[in-house]
Amino acid sequence: MNKSTIEHRSLMPTKTNYCRTLSSRFATWRWLLLCLFVLLGSDHNLASETIVIPLNEGVKRDPVVQWVGPRRAEAVSFTSNGIAIDHTAADTNTTGVKSRFSIAGDFDIEFDCTIRKLDPPKSGDRQGLTLRFLFDGPEEKNLTFGYVASAKHKKGFYINPSGMLGQKVVRHVSPNAENIQCRFQRIGDEVQYTFIPDGGTPIKGAVKVLSRDVRDFAVFATRQDADNTDGSYVIKKLQVTADNFPTYTRNVPPNVVSWWTIFVGAQVTVLVVLLGVAFVRQQAKRS
Repeated sequence: MNKSTIEHRSLMPTKTNYCRTLSSRFATWRWLLLCLFVLLGSDHNLASETIVIPLNEGVKRDPVVQWVGPRRAEAVSFTSNGIAIDHTAADTNTTGVKSRFSIAGDFDIEFDCTIRKLDPPKSGDRQGLTLRFLFDGPEEKNLTFGYVASAKHKKGFYINPSGMLGQKVVRHVSPNAENIQCRFQRIGDEVQYTFIPDGGTPIKGAVKVLSRDVRDFAVFATRQDADNTDGSYVIKKLQVTADNFPTYTRNVPPNVVSWWTIFVGAQVTVLVVLLGVAFVRQQAKRS
């Protein structure tokens, strides 16, 4: 065997050397593939998302919420500040908005409103502006917060767990509240609430709740069957941030660019091209 033959054979890759070369060559791509699979498997659409309820004329057509009432069109107007609701004493229907989506896990709801006119009803328990949660399950369980006037109690904030977990109605007297900021945060098995009337001292508390999803929630002017007085309110802000919205479907316009889709597509394209180049080079060396 001559010298040139020996040198030629020494350049031929052995099975062991070939495996090592291949393993080293694709080590970086293994990590890239792993990261890509993790990214593709993640939930980027619904987790920790904020939904802002539209408080303009479009609310009646929006797929996120359902309009509740009124029988009289003149009871509602859409202003630069939000939805204005004006009830006469003769009105008995509730008026407001209800979500078309459920809420799972923890949530954070911000609700701002203005009480322009609210007098106690001639008789009965209450009328006013309320936010109501409906919990999922065979038995409908409500949790209601509101600023109400009553023939039996002084005007103020009202928390009604509807007997949930043996809890009773809680009232916080605040007779002259006008501009109110409200926040409701579910953390684990309780809902913490904060009311800030006219930028004053916050009123805080917490209510134990069922470990269930919220089927829907609504903000509306509460009316009794009879003996109401005139009422006037403005819903100025309503938005919810939650761990998950199981029944919420995002409506994306057809021409909206999804940057996440572009990013993943670019990653896949680059990966395919580089693997293709590596394969061609390897084939060229072997031939």
